[in-house]
Amino acid sequence: MRKLLGLELSKAGRWEEALAELLAAERGGEPDDLIHFHIAAALAATGRTTEAASEYQRFLQAPACARALPDPRCDAARTFLHKFAE
Repeated sequence: MRKLLGLELSKAGRWEEALAELLAAERGGEPDDLIHFHIAAALAATGRTTEAASEYQRFLQAPACARALPDPRCDAARTFLHKFAE
């Protein structure tokens, strides 16, 4: 439930509130591998790029990016990390 609220807040551009809900979802044991991607996006949107990079890294290590046909968001995470490293 908290993840869904976080995603809706993200869509509305309410990034700080979205981040709080997404982090609560993670602490609550959210089983969705994409939680790290969503947290990273919220962190990046609030200017917390170092923390975003860490979350994108966690996402890239999740099963969603280890499949033969990885989730398309894996490329977005890699692109962010590449730009962050520059």
